[in-house]
Amino acid sequence: MVQIIPRNDKVKSSDAFISGLSQTAPDALENFVQTQKKQQQEKKDQKTFQDIFSKENQDPQDIITGILTSNLSPNAKKLGIETMVQQLSATKPKAPLGGLTGQPTPPEVSSAISQIVNEGKDLTADELAVKFDESSIPRAYSNSYIENRRRQDESKAKQDSEQTKNDRKEAIQFHKESQDFDKSLTTQSEAAEKKIKSIQQQRKLQPNITNWDRFVTAAFKNSPWENLFKSSTAQQFDSFALPMIEGQKDTFGVRLSDADLKLILQKIATADKNPEANAAIMDWMEEDEKLKIERRKIADQITKQNKGLRPQEFESLIRQEMQNRFGNEIDEKAKKILDLPENEDLKEKVTGRRKVPEGTKTTDQILDRYLKLAYDDFELASEMAAEDGYRW
Repeated sequence: MVQIIPRNDKVKSSDAFISGLSQTAPDALENFVQTQKKQQQEKKDQKTFQDIFSKENQDPQDIITGILTSNLSPNAKKLGIETMVQQLSATKPKAPLGGLTGQPTPPEVSSAISQIVNEGKDLTADELAVKFDESSIPRAYSNSYIENRRRQDESKAKQDSEQTKNDRKEAIQFHKESQDFDKSLTTQSEAAEKKIKSIQQQRKLQPNITNWDRFVTAAFKNSPWENLFKSSTAQQFDSFALPMIEGQKDTFGVRLSDADLKLILQKIATADKNPEANAAIMDWMEEDEKLKIERRKIADQITKQNKGLRPQEFESLIRQEMQNRFGNEIDEKAKKILDLPENEDLKEKVTGRRKVPEGTKTTDQILDRYLKLAYDDFELASEMAAEDGYRW
């Protein structure tokens, strides 16, 4: 017959330690230490509860305050307050509105709640509940704040969802509207690679063009006799120049006036020009084609940054980014072109401007002409007139 002998706490603790030897030694020791700490805390909590409830005829609010301000463990505080709430609820089945079971919220609890709510304005309802629990505030006091935050969260989520749908619908519409423009960027970019190869061929042919080729081209330009007298190298050089003037305005946009652009288009690399002039012109044309390729890349970057959709201001964003990245480069090469020697009669016919002796007095008629060229911008008109030699 086996006799069961009652065992005290020390025997239980020893058995727990011995049982742990079946585990690894460090784990067994850790389990033993944690068990001892837990038992010690439970004894402290029991002693604290005895001290709090030892006084006779205490007001329930004083007991709750005593629990909150004591050195009880968080779990013990929560359990003690919930027990008090249950006891008060049993004696007062129907609590009036505005207080916990008919009692006003303790000042310590009210202060703690206010602090958490003010500091946690960006917290969700669940995150706010965790903060209340960590501060040992009973759900009886915190539930109304948690539920109010939950309603706010749901309302905001609904509004955000509707706004997101509307924004997406609008973005798709903008994307569709710029479809043709985007397609033109691809077409120009693909053509640019071929044109750059043509310019590179011109650069190779340039050193082999003779003074005779230049004379013949200038003397018989656009006549049946031209190709009869100039070399095959010069003829090949001129053939590469024909497609080079397409799309200039689309690339350089508002950085150049219409008048300047027209003048530049008169200056394509041809066999009758000297090597220096052709070098400047080919630099300009190659820049134009390179920028078409860059525009395609920038357009793709903007689309990617906008979650795969082209934004409403798609064209202006591309233009602005092009000017930010390549504005100085464009200005430098354009200046080389515009500074080339030019027939002033042709320049005036094409651009409305011509060089005059420095210090020439400006008349009302001349002023009106420059204002028209500058679209009524007086400051710009003054600069243009001064560049051409006029004195105000």
